[in-house]
Amino acid sequence: MKDTKKRRRDFDSPWKDALMTFFQEFMALCFPSIAAEIDWSRGITFLDKEFRAISKEAIIGKRSIDK
Repeated sequence: MKDTKKRRRDFDSPWKDALMTFFQEFMALCFPSIAAEIDWSRGITFLDKEFRAISKEAIIGKRSIDK
């Protein structure tokens, strides 16, 4: 039996991948009035990498970045 305490399990990434893939559908299901106001023809750009780059320069110390 492997030591599960040392091995980090990634339960978050599949959820984030699904959310990115079905973002428009997610918005329509959970936030229909907001989704109706979005111009989906412009496409979707997720800025998590840009936010991560900005937060590295923050003075307040290490923080966790999430979608």
